[in-house]
Amino acid sequence: MADAVEEMKKDSKRKLDLLIPLGTDSNGTREGGRSIAEKIIFVIQNLNPQHLDIFVSDLSRDTTLEPLKELADENNMGHLFKRGRVDYYDLNDVDDFEDIYNTMAKVVKKNRSKYDLKIDYTSGTKAMTLAATSVATVNKLDLVRLSGERGVNSIIQEGTEIVDRPNLKDVHTDQVFIEIEKLFNNYNFYEGIERLDAISINEDDESDDGLKYRKLAYNILFMCYKHFDDFNHKKAVAIFSRGLYLDFEELKSQLVKNYAALSILSDEKDENYNYYLIGSLYNNAFRRAEEGRFDDAIARMYHCIEEMTNIALKEIGIDNPSDIDINTLLVDSSIKKGINRNISSRNEDYYVNGVKKTRQIKFISSLAKRLDILHIANRPIGKEFKRREKYYKSVLKLRNRSIVAHGNEVRDLNDFVKIEKMASLFFNLLNSDSEKIIEMTKFPSFDVR
Repeated sequence: MADAVEEMKKDSKRKLDLLIPLGTDSNGTREGGRSIAEKIIFVIQNLNPQHLDIFVSDLSRDTTLEPLKELADENNMGHLFKRGRVDYYDLNDVDDFEDIYNTMAKVVKKNRSKYDLKIDYTSGTKAMTLAATSVATVNKLDLVRLSGERGVNSIIQEGTEIVDRPNLKDVHTDQVFIEIEKLFNNYNFYEGIERLDAISINEDDESDDGLKYRKLAYNILFMCYKHFDDFNHKKAVAIFSRGLYLDFEELKSQLVKNYAALSILSDEKDENYNYYLIGSLYNNAFRRAEEGRFDDAIARMYHCIEEMTNIALKEIGIDNPSDIDINTLLVDSSIKKGINRNISSRNEDYYVNGVKKTRQIKFISSLAKRLDILHIANRPIGKEFKRREKYYKSVLKLRNRSIVAHGNEVRDLNDFVKIEKMASLFFNLLNSDSEKIIEMTKFPSFDVR
């Protein structure tokens, strides 16, 4: 707590640096430049900066900067224009937004650790004004300008001048939420929740009620999809609020699909549960690939194929590939013999009333053998596997030889594409609604650049 107080004290003592894009009047005259200089002097007097950063063109240096220095001397402010108190930055083209923006942004980056920065946009071309407001918005800086009652030719009348400070709070808040939406799109749910928690709200300020509701809606969204991504489907559907459809209109279509999918995924007795589990796992693998975690993504896509074979094996009476009862196979005797050739066995000890006994457990030792059994049983994914057996076995080895399994090979996008295509084809052979299921379990994304 003491450290935080000391930091606040330091911030309160920080010197003010005023950034000033210096323009000219429409005719580029010295008389017009003096009028602009008078406005800037008024702003400087009110803000009392300790340092100035002035951005000038060749024309404004002659027509506006010189009168500004003269007026500073006349108002006992000449010390501000001495070496060490002011820095000048040349603008090559006063209509080149990109050049002006980059020049100002570099100054902000250089000085923000030393000063409290504000940007004056009283004068300048449209490009200079746009650059000033953009730099202020991106860096969450205060903007200031001279304002007042305007008379002939929209000139501010003497005696009505005030220093206007536009409230950029809503702009800065929107910027924060754009960054939070990018975190959602990149599946950084934990970081997104932390960013949301860091948004401060004044409970006594009614103007913050909208922000409070907005923060709550995003928190619900992030918590829901954090659990969804962690395969905790029951928690995800419990948190999911149909009110999200109104809060996130652009995501509504996918939110509706996801809620329906989560309702199935949270009920293991649903007849489509296993298929939607594969769809959820398939999309989970895709998300890891988008993050560049290809070894992880391939392992998850491999598990998708395992789950597909489990479903197909149950159709022929094999409920658990790790503990098979040959007598329960739902196939004729000739097929049963072929299946039996692909089944391994091992002895397992167990005890009954303290007496050691041994039983033989029959199991299928590999995913390739499961698929071979499905070929013998004349199941679609087994037949497809046999059609390109050599190739598919090489694809399965991508996972087996990776660093997340039994090898030390590092995988890349091309490797992931191979196993994804295999999984997609097998899923379609297993369930004709596979594309719909994959779409139903796909996460939504915000339209942010």
